[in-house]
Amino acid sequence: MAQERGYKVTGDRIAISYSLDGFAALAVPDGRGELGAKLAGAAEHMREAMNFHTEPAERRFRETYLAALKALLPEPGFSAAYEQGSRLRLEECMMLALTLAADEK
Repeated sequence: MAQERGYKVTGDRIAISYSLDGFAALAVPDGRGELGAKLAGAAEHMREAMNFHTEPAERRFRETYLAALKALLPEPGFSAAYEQGSRLRLEECMMLALTLAADEK
């Protein structure tokens, strides 16, 4: 919504990383493994950059959706997309997440 109003996307990067995880998980039922892997890579990269470690419940959630993504997009495709996601800028991550959200409408 901030982008639609012309504002630069900023904010709590931990919350943003969790949101990206959520969008990555939402890619599973749509069969969009590559998109999900990119978003997952971006989320993990954000947390690594802050030296932030998720809590056990979040790790279980992440492990579950990552396994589902890997079933959709086997190696080496998963690793390539995950790595690509880890190199995205915040604005690019948001655009990817928005494409998934727009497709849900």
